[in-house]
Amino acid sequence: MESNVQSVYSVLVMIAPLVVSIIVFFFERRHPRGGAAKESKVQSVYSVLVMIALLVVPIIVFVCFGYLHSRGGAAMESNVQSVYSVLVMIALLVVPIIVFVCFEYLHSRGGAAMESNVQSVYSVLVMIALLVVPIIVYVCFGYLHSREAGRQHKNVLEMESRRIRGSITGGEQQARRCFLDEMYTGLIITLVSEQGVIENALNSTWREFKHTSQEDNSCVFELSGSKPIKIDTDGTTVVIGTAGVGKSTMMQKITRDWAKGNQYQQFNFVFYFNFPQLSLIKVRTNLATLILDFYPYFENKLEILWQDPSRILFIFDDLDKYKHKIDCRNVQSNKENVNPCFSPESCGLVSDIVRWLLQGELLKGCAVLIATRPWGLKYLEKANTKMILQIMGYTFDKAIVYFRRYFRDEKFVLALTECLKQNETLNNMCYNPLFCFTLSSSVESYSKEFGEKPFFTPTSTQELSTYVASLLERLGYDMERCRNEIMPLGQLACQRIGKNLIRFQADQVENISHKLSNFNSVFMMEVHDMDSKSFYTFTDVIMQNFIGALMKHRTSNTIELRGLLDEIYRGTDDRLNIFLRFLFGLSAQNSIKELELQLGKIPHDVSDILSQWLAENIMKRGVTLDNGQAQNKFLKLLHYLYEFGDTELMTSALASIKKIDFRKCSLKLSDCAVLSVTLSNAKMLEELNFDTGNVQDGGIKLLDPILQKCKP
Repeated sequence: MESNVQSVYSVLVMIAPLVVSIIVFFFERRHPRGGAAKESKVQSVYSVLVMIALLVVPIIVFVCFGYLHSRGGAAMESNVQSVYSVLVMIALLVVPIIVFVCFEYLHSRGGAAMESNVQSVYSVLVMIALLVVPIIVYVCFGYLHSREAGRQHKNVLEMESRRIRGSITGGEQQARRCFLDEMYTGLIITLVSEQGVIENALNSTWREFKHTSQEDNSCVFELSGSKPIKIDTDGTTVVIGTAGVGKSTMMQKITRDWAKGNQYQQFNFVFYFNFPQLSLIKVRTNLATLILDFYPYFENKLEILWQDPSRILFIFDDLDKYKHKIDCRNVQSNKENVNPCFSPESCGLVSDIVRWLLQGELLKGCAVLIATRPWGLKYLEKANTKMILQIMGYTFDKAIVYFRRYFRDEKFVLALTECLKQNETLNNMCYNPLFCFTLSSSVESYSKEFGEKPFFTPTSTQELSTYVASLLERLGYDMERCRNEIMPLGQLACQRIGKNLIRFQADQVENISHKLSNFNSVFMMEVHDMDSKSFYTFTDVIMQNFIGALMKHRTSNTIELRGLLDEIYRGTDDRLNIFLRFLFGLSAQNSIKELELQLGKIPHDVSDILSQWLAENIMKRGVTLDNGQAQNKFLKLLHYLYEFGDTELMTSALASIKKIDFRKCSLKLSDCAVLSVTLSNAKMLEELNFDTGNVQDGGIKLLDPILQKCKP
């Protein structure tokens, strides 16, 4: 529409002076002499009338155009264009005619010829008219056109952001969970130091933050509430977070809040781009074409955008999933390889356009918000970065809020909360929103299948398997590639599990450094210490133990496995305790069915050796529990038995045990939960001894069913 209006406007502006000149000529022919007596009065009245005409006509045009445009919206654009052109033409033609008629009337009553002063005033007023009227009309049109474009864009983004991206529909309950407004739960966000040191990206992060309120930490924020995140109107804001922690949902939430007018109204336009979709564009393009590819209704409206870049926000999601490299580190090299682009019409690859935006070379003054896993941060070192934010995930309280929104059943949520308190591994993983979703889905699926049976208590292996399967599914890789890439990671994990370390120097990951790909960044990240030295780490020690156990389970032969079990069990510390729990849990068929969909069949020939080793050691160790070390080792065996999940094995392994003594070891809530499940299958158990002072609060209640079956 804009180009047509500009053409009509140009023609009318050219015609207007000619029309006015003709009117002046005829006026001079008819009134060679003016009436001096009436001169001052004529001048005053004439000036007032000209000013009124110049003010009223543009206002009429503006009101008519605004009314039609608001009634018709985008669908009426062609009609509005025609009406607008007619109104502009009328304005430019009628103003001089009205002035001329009024002047004629007054002059005929005044009699005498006009003096040179009147002529001068008239000339000045005509010049002002020719300048001011087009400007007023143009400004009014630009304002209305910009407002209409922004309104339409907000409506589109509001509709597109209603559903959580990647959500699955099906049934009324599941459909409700697809809506962002229904399910969004506030994420804890921290400000990373200016030097880009990701000190909080280590395993202990959430354990430090999960009970922290925003008021307790000046660097803790949320998207809304008392301490909302503020996005600068100039430069780049980088959002980092591990896989599944809520980066994409945060980007969608920001887009939706802007579209609904709730926040970020300092921007007139927000454009959301997803890197997996941008990966499909192979040819050279430009920013203007890129916007039209995703938002075609901006055709003929782009000039409105470029007028004020500081009112534009570009959102780029999932940088780590982009198939091409966007590297801002070597700026000079980048400029030598590709001509710098400063205009929205200048061409380049998508990677070039994004890099120019990040570096502030393209559409200078605009704001950019980009989300990536921590591994991608190193490529943004030379970007025009004003702020780096790290998503920590949920606090424990926020995780409970999520469960309430998911289930809409307070009794059910209370039961789930108790389960989480009884399982440290699951509790510590609830910082991750994706984990919370997979956990909720598992619990709900079980409750539907078994109805009135007791509340489902998932094992750590079951939930980690489901979570890892979900991560692999999001990658979109085939089974063979997943298997080929997860095995080297598992070997790397096992190297340091025994030392309880999660840091790896660069030379220690050289064997997989050529594969620092999207796959590896799901499980590992590059981190910089205070001296700006880089090292590598698994996203969580729990994840490191699980990936290591998965590799050992798939690759170890029976002899090697038995030797490993004996060696670890003889140890005097707990550094490999979680590793062994996962190793036994991976032999449980109901624990790995989701994982097998991504990795293929997991060999079960090691299950026999694991069950045999477990039964032998339980029967042997359960006889003599006369010291704290023996009692602690036996408690570990019961944890392995619980993860293995075989009721028949529990019954046979514990069949001959009549007395169990835990008086010299402490029992945590998680220990009591395991004892309540495993010892319920000890048919001959007559005596269970423990020191109530060494039992965590709530533990005795869990053990009560076992105590009831023992002899008084």
